[in-house]
Amino acid sequence: MVYLVKYALTDGAIQEMRETHYLADESLEGKIWFRFREDALKKAEEMRVKKIALLQRQIAKLEKMHFE
Repeated sequence: MVYLVKYALTDGAIQEMRETHYLADESLEGKIWFRFREDALKKAEEMRVKKIALLQRQIAKLEKMHFE
């Protein structure tokens, strides 16, 4: 069983997968898939926090804009 976080921010869920082609590419382990659910949850939370910060910066930039 592996846990896929690649779509966590779009689907709102961590996907559990038994067999996957992601396992063939171990360079993606720790980036988009994890062997342990706890690690996947931690990564998904980090992704969520980073996305919120990015959106807050974008909102601040838009709020500073003024059109004449």
